[in-house]
Amino acid sequence: MRGPSGLYRKRQQRTQEDYLSRTVDLRVEELVWARSDAPALPPTVSVTADGWQLKDGTKKELGSPDSSRLEVGHDYVITFARFSDGAWSPLGSNGVLPYDHGRIGEGEFQGETGTADAYRSTWEERLVPGDEQPMAFRTVGKPATSVQGILRSATPDATAARYFGLDPAARYQKVAGASEPADTFCSVAAPLSVSEDSRHTPDELASVLTDLADLAGPAGKDASALRQYARSLQAGAGTSAPVDDTARKASVARIEQECGTEVGELLPTDTETDTGKG
Repeated sequence: MRGPSGLYRKRQQRTQEDYLSRTVDLRVEELVWARSDAPALPPTVSVTADGWQLKDGTKKELGSPDSSRLEVGHDYVITFARFSDGAWSPLGSNGVLPYDHGRIGEGEFQGETGTADAYRSTWEERLVPGDEQPMAFRTVGKPATSVQGILRSATPDATAARYFGLDPAARYQKVAGASEPADTFCSVAAPLSVSEDSRHTPDELASVLTDLADLAGPAGKDASALRQYARSLQAGAGTSAPVDDTARKASVARIEQECGTEVGELLPTDTETDTGKG
């Protein structure tokens, strides 16, 4: 996957604000692996990517702490899926691997150009004893064929295999439901209900939204909105900057449709302002 052939800045509101997202065009150079009967990946794919925080006339890059930003001039190995609305999207932040010079781990990661050795060290710090090593760590320094070999030899989850006809987000929910996770999407969303009289600072609300995006499964359209709204809350915390209203409305719709929980405007409430000095 050749890194973005173009970057497009997009303001989220017509008024002055301090957050810009990007629309990134990715050109497919090679299909490494696809499961049987999977839909055909188009030659170019456009995705919404991390952007910038604007403050005092300067731009500060924003990005996930464990992923690539997708920058011009770099190559990547990306795991894509097509969702029910027809849109293609990476399967989460860990589904994007740097791939400059034909070596996994070499290239752009967290906004910086680094070596495969540095990438390996980053993942070594995150390994959990007893857990299966992530694909990123197992393939670092190797060509994309190493990813292909692992995927070809993998045994599909039995529950997922029964629901291959569903889109990735719906299929994930079937698998997660079968495993009865301690935390579900709706249990985490429950404190956001207007009936709970919940109070959250921007950072607290952003944390809940990020947890919801993780529980939503593969990063489809709705999960992306939750993450994007969380980022805009974090970027504007402590300022009067407006939040990403488009992502906020999409997040409200996702939670209320999924759980039947009324969350109102889903705006943060500064507890210190409300309960502080009289």
